[in-house]
Amino acid sequence: MKIHHYTSIETLEMILKNKSIKFNRLDQVDDKAEYKYDSTVYDTNIKLGKYTFVSCWTKSEMENIDLWNRYGKGNKGVRISLDEDMFETYDVGTVNRSFYNNREYCFENFVVSSYINKVGLVDVKYEQNIELYYKEAIKCFDQGVAFKHDNIGIYKKREWGLQNESRFIIHAQPFEPALMSNHPLSFPLALGTAYRMEWS
Repeated sequence: MKIHHYTSIETLEMILKNKSIKFNRLDQVDDKAEYKYDSTVYDTNIKLGKYTFVSCWTKSEMENIDLWNRYGKGNKGVRISLDEDMFETYDVGTVNRSFYNNREYCFENFVVSSYINKVGLVDVKYEQNIELYYKEAIKCFDQGVAFKHDNIGIYKKREWGLQNESRFIIHAQPFEPALMSNHPLSFPLALGTAYRMEWS
């Protein structure tokens, strides 16, 4: 299936130059309601929007005036059409296919796990009361914190429904690489400490 992305000439130039598709942080997209993927309701300060990355497309073959005006600079931009399975993907263990060929990828201050990142285009769901899904995204316990990743980056308010959007989504987690060692518990310790640093 062909999917479509509206953008500027300058962005198209970067895509062709780098031969890659950029994923944007969820807390930097244009819908400010999506910034609210945080756990302030649980008296912590984890901002999941900072650790969620999206690439936004539409399956609709019909040209979308709203997307042209918002992202394609009116009639001065472009609409890119690519195959839905454009990305190289990998089998990791017994989980679904992943964007990554290792179980974890550690970056400067976050980690991406193949286990919580399934490859696939997800249709955005347009609802009036999306705050309910935000509140369910993080659950805090005495022993730690749990995330409902299926809620993150999926829901937008109904007024955005004209965009008919679908997304690829990558979830990351805060990480403290200085705590990594050969100890078998070093990885969860590095994650847990990074979360506590987020809370402070």
